[in-house]
Amino acid sequence: MSGSALCYWVNMPQTDMAYRLAKFHGFNGDNNDAEVLSFLQQLEPDKLVKHSLLNEEERRKLYMFAFGPIIEPYVSENCILSQRPFELLNKTWSNRIPMIIGANSFEGLYMYQRLKMFPQIMRTLISDPERILPEDAKVAHTPEELQAMGEKLLKLFFGAKTPNDRSVFKFLDIYGYKIFLHDIHRTVLARSAYASQPTYVYRFDFDSPDFNLYRAKYCGHDPVRGVSHADDLSYTFFSNDSWKVGLDSSEYKTIRRLIAMLTTFAANSDPNCDEIKPVCWTPLTGSEPNMALNISYDLKMMELPETVKLNALDELFTYREQLY
Repeated sequence: MSGSALCYWVNMPQTDMAYRLAKFHGFNGDNNDAEVLSFLQQLEPDKLVKHSLLNEEERRKLYMFAFGPIIEPYVSENCILSQRPFELLNKTWSNRIPMIIGANSFEGLYMYQRLKMFPQIMRTLISDPERILPEDAKVAHTPEELQAMGEKLLKLFFGAKTPNDRSVFKFLDIYGYKIFLHDIHRTVLARSAYASQPTYVYRFDFDSPDFNLYRAKYCGHDPVRGVSHADDLSYTFFSNDSWKVGLDSSEYKTIRRLIAMLTTFAANSDPNCDEIKPVCWTPLTGSEPNMALNISYDLKMMELPETVKLNALDELFTYREQLY
């Protein structure tokens, strides 16, 4: 939910990060895996997470984490990931099981504090719009072509307005597509092409004034509305920040709906249940890959409002085989 193995920031390239971490903490040996591992195993645990390893180019590409899943260099029976997730799309075992997948309506709020604290990021995106392009779409293009593609994409999001560093929410919208929405969309297209079992797509759009707990986490006390990345978890799991809502509230109704859909799906491979009637959540079809169940104060099957921008991002890929 609200994520995909195709997300570029999940697929950190192999850049000797363990060796770089060891060097950061004083290792003077060669880039030998056994020696690096031995050194790191002797470090105090807190030092394993105290670092600033991303270099300028990695930050330019908007990578967020130094460590994450990588393609393992040693293929063995214990190997977890021997190929890029993109290369597994047409043969993954998950094509043979039903799936629920979706996103929240304003995923980009995840970046609110960062843009608020560092407005220069927005100025950098204006001058270097290649940064907002999908990573997999950049292959086989010249720097001049990438600049033009980025400028075209900025125009799509800003329309007739001139991009500037006061347009925080426009840039947050861009980040929503860059970090989450388009790669989730690519996964949906892959399911449409390769999966033999149903795919149920949702769009979570329940904008509570005070119970969207992750929006509160990302935006603090600022008067910001919208449904942020991970806000659906507020209605799925009880947490330290949760409280008991009124049984007659829309928040409680949303909790009931989400839990009923997920548990019914787990039991029957079909999320349709009494709690969402008379709405019928229909699975993905090849002719309508952008149809989804919109979960707001009411439920409705509808075409994703993000369709135009998702299709425009699709067109940046030279070949379909690059897309999914």
